[in-house]
Amino acid sequence: MTVVPCCLPAIRPFALVHLAHVGQMLLICMLFVSHEVAGQSNAGDLEFHSDWRTQGPLSKSMRSREEILGNELLRISQSGDELGEDDFWSSLGQSAEGAPEMQISELRRAKRVWRKSDDTPAIEYSVLGRGFYISDQRMQFTGNETTFAAEAQLDFNICHQIHTWHVGLVSETYLTQPFDNNMLADYELRESFRHNFLIDPIEISELFIELERGPLRFKLGRFETPFGRYWSPFYLNSRQDVPFIRSEAILFRETGLQIDYFVGPWIVSSALTNGGLNRDTNSSKALISRIGYERHEFVVGGSIKWQDGIGSEGQKEFKQHVGIDMMRRLGPNWMVSSEVIYDEYGLKRPGIELDEIFWGRSLYNRQLNRALGVPLSGWGYYANLNWERPRGLGTVGYGEFYPNPVGDRIHDTVTRRMITSYQHGFDNHFSVYGSHILENSVENAQNGVRRNGSMLILGLQYLW
Repeated sequence: MTVVPCCLPAIRPFALVHLAHVGQMLLICMLFVSHEVAGQSNAGDLEFHSDWRTQGPLSKSMRSREEILGNELLRISQSGDELGEDDFWSSLGQSAEGAPEMQISELRRAKRVWRKSDDTPAIEYSVLGRGFYISDQRMQFTGNETTFAAEAQLDFNICHQIHTWHVGLVSETYLTQPFDNNMLADYELRESFRHNFLIDPIEISELFIELERGPLRFKLGRFETPFGRYWSPFYLNSRQDVPFIRSEAILFRETGLQIDYFVGPWIVSSALTNGGLNRDTNSSKALISRIGYERHEFVVGGSIKWQDGIGSEGQKEFKQHVGIDMMRRLGPNWMVSSEVIYDEYGLKRPGIELDEIFWGRSLYNRQLNRALGVPLSGWGYYANLNWERPRGLGTVGYGEFYPNPVGDRIHDTVTRRMITSYQHGFDNHFSVYGSHILENSVENAQNGVRRNGSMLILGLQYLW
């Protein structure tokens, strides 16, 4: 295959990026003002933009799902009371046994709904629990590579209308079983990586206030990153069973303020965020923007994230990239998706050894320092193929990351990652799944031994 040269120029200067971002924000405001002057506000029933315009197919939000799914969802409500599934389907003139089978991605989006009356807030909720076995041979040198575990995801949303504004609270909480405290940390390498396994039992995955009127939407809090799109399933709360550029470069979540503007099939998103996963430890903030053309059957977009570093000043890491994403549906059962990014990363300042890193260490030595204020860089891509039918969802994906060499053997190794997964549902609630990641092995990696690039996950899942 043809390899793109690993000497792509750094994207400079910062001032131009900042000016472009400010200009985009002003453009959004001007379009909104012109829209209001023209008297075209389309506020009406309590309906929100459909998921396919803003999220991947397995993402959650309080938005209506009917447009993206094209059929009735399991939205169960009756004034003040929940309906059972038999009552729900009988209201449609069918029995539960004769109800149309829903695809797994549709079920994952569907939520139970409780509402007292039409003029009171609607409450949506769902619960997902997993029990599984995982064997990650890449982490064999830590002694924590093989274990049984349990996880859960709790979704709870509230939405209602205030005059012409749709207002809501969106939340997603992860429950993750932690590791035992007696982890092996007998020398510097293991002590440094030990922090990767100090898992918070309760994680705020998403928690934000959302306001929407006409084509304009605001989010304030912790939300799904507006950089790119990811359209395939993952089966770990840590989201490590995804392509390399997604697990190592692009964050799935950001915290800050996001503005979206919808114009026909176009969506313009701009966000000012902390740049990392949680509360910021310095005053620097990240600028993230995406412009996308989005239809149900086809999506394409371009994104940028720019920041001078995340973390405390002496420990700052670069975390910035530009990228292109796309998705194409091939009939009712097939979907192909891909992302390509140019990435800048690494420690901003010299003086910190890898074994001194205590806030989460990269297995691929992405926290080296090249020179004062000079980032490491590289480019990568992946392509995923999803196949879905009622009660079955399979994914095959392949991706690569090409770092620009800096003289470190582990960092300079090209990573090639293949992902295969399959989930089989026995009904609308209970399913079994398996996922396998296969990477190229690395000789004389951490601890001076060969790193086997294999991770296997086998588990059961219940959705309610």
